Order: sequence, then structure tokens, then C-alpha cells
Amino acid sequence: MTPSPCKGCQRRFVGCHSECESYLEWQKIHAQEKARQWLYYAGANDAAAITKDRLNKIGKRLKSERRVGQI
Repeated sequence: MTPSPCKGCQRRFVGCHSECESYLEWQKIHAQEKARQWLYYAGANDAAAITKDRLNKIGKRLKSERRVGQI
């Protein structure tokens, strides 16, 4: 996935997403990438790819829960 252009942007302000041309262009590209990803998963016969993705998401969730518990 393409990273958002907002990180480190010097022209950033509250509510800028509705006006920022860079963000709006990125949003279109990001939506297309997400649609392609969903098509891949919907038509995939490779259950291992889907399982691996789900396990990665579960692992990230568990790590974040551990960090919250340590505070």
C-alpha cells in the first residue's frame, strides 16, 4: 500500500484533507489498491495467503494490547 502523503507534511492543519490535492489523489489511488486487494482475496484459492494475513493482524492486535497493559 502506498503511504499517506500527510506524514511529515509542513502544510498540514485541522480539516486539510478536504482541500489537499495530494491527499485527495492519494485517496483515489489507495481506494484502487484496496479494491484490487479485495478482489485478490475474493478470488484467491490460496487459503494460506488469507490465513497468513489474518494471523498477522491478530499478532499486531495482541502486541498493541500488551503495550496498553504495560502502561
